[in-house]
Amino acid sequence: MRQMTVALLCTVFCCPLFAQKDIPAFGKIDKADLEMKECAFDKAAEAMVLFDIAEVYCFFDLNSLSIKPN
Repeated sequence: MRQMTVALLCTVFCCPLFAQKDIPAFGKIDKADLEMKECAFDKAAEAMVLFDIAEVYCFFDLNSLSIKPN
């Protein structure tokens, strides 16, 4: 039973996780985004971020977990 649990945990932790959709090509912005006149959640906003990308790496040790943004 313990071997099965360890194998399952190794499988779960070794699989890559993807938290978002495919990244659009650089310079490909929807026309609807460009024609937007006001932000839906903040009417007084002067600007809005249309696209933000980040990568985070998690490292597991026996006694700790460290997360490092790239």
